[in-house]
Amino acid sequence: MDIKSKERVTGPDGQVCENNQVLHEILQVYQHIATNVFRGGANGQIPGEAMLCECRYDQEQDEPWMACGSKSGCINRQLNIECPENQCPTGAFCLNQRFQLKQYASVEVFKTDKKGLGLRARSKITKNSFVMEYCGEVIPLQMLKKRAIEYAKNRAKHFYFMSLKPNEYIDASKRGNISRFMNHSCNPNCALQKWVVGAQVRVGMFAIKDIEKGEELTFDYKFERYGQEAQPCYCGEDNCKGFIGGDSKSELYDDDDFTDDEAEDPQVAPRSPVQVLDLMIESGCWTRKH
Repeated sequence: MDIKSKERVTGPDGQVCENNQVLHEILQVYQHIATNVFRGGANGQIPGEAMLCECRYDQEQDEPWMACGSKSGCINRQLNIECPENQCPTGAFCLNQRFQLKQYASVEVFKTDKKGLGLRARSKITKNSFVMEYCGEVIPLQMLKKRAIEYAKNRAKHFYFMSLKPNEYIDASKRGNISRFMNHSCNPNCALQKWVVGAQVRVGMFAIKDIEKGEELTFDYKFERYGQEAQPCYCGEDNCKGFIGGDSKSELYDDDDFTDDEAEDPQVAPRSPVQVLDLMIESGCWTRKH
């Protein structure tokens, strides 16, 4: 796909968009944040102290990748742990601080033919590269359930929940970064990884194959389908299932099971869509439609 540089525009928070129309559209649907915002007592933290690797780097003699790069054997990198900023033995040459330094791939938001907004590469992205962090509001389980009820009552078309750690979830529905616009594919070129950065768990999108300039960035939402209405998939891949998620709906819940009384009474155990969301997000799944 040809990308016309002269039409590209940049938003107030650095969001690169295909044109002014796309920029206007994204500014109506979310508030941009550069890092996670913690609400309701959530903190994203895990027990333990930051680890120091045993890597060594001599700028005069060594290749740059030896400073905690992908082939360096850095123990932190192998364990999906970032080296602490200003503490790594390789100093300022450390290549294992991508979340902290926001070393994102060059991407832009664009209008797809059938899937609404999406993300595409502005330059080639090589396999295993860090694309960007998935950011949003980190909230506890009870707040997640309240929001799910609210969004369902408002007939929200898209959900952006993601499991971060036990009983804590990222919600990028209203606040997040442009990673929220990445679409589903049955043959994706990106995947999610959880990394430990300092004392916190964070979620990043990584390329699982080489991605050419102008190619859309996608990943597999991996969720089961519930209720009567299937979500059509428009990825266009040879292995496309036709629908996002399973080939047939689950019989566990039906949309009619969810009543206004349950939504208004927090003491009543909510059914569809909240329990459905529990099943989906606790396995790290997204709940977003195209």
